[in-house]
Amino acid sequence: MISARILLKAIRKNCLECSGGVPSEVAECTMTKCPLYQYRMGLDVLYNPKEEKNGQ
Repeated sequence: MISARILLKAIRKNCLECSGGVPSEVAECTMTKCPLYQYRMGLDVLYNPKEEKNGQ
């Protein structure tokens, strides 16, 4: 099974390639319709550490 961290790294790499290898361009991306948009910074937007600490 592929871990979320590996998938996020692959998405980040794809976004860097799409933006010409410029990290600031990834951050300023305007392609909001892209299915990878919310993950472009390499962060898991669905992960909530507060829920994990509370045991929920």
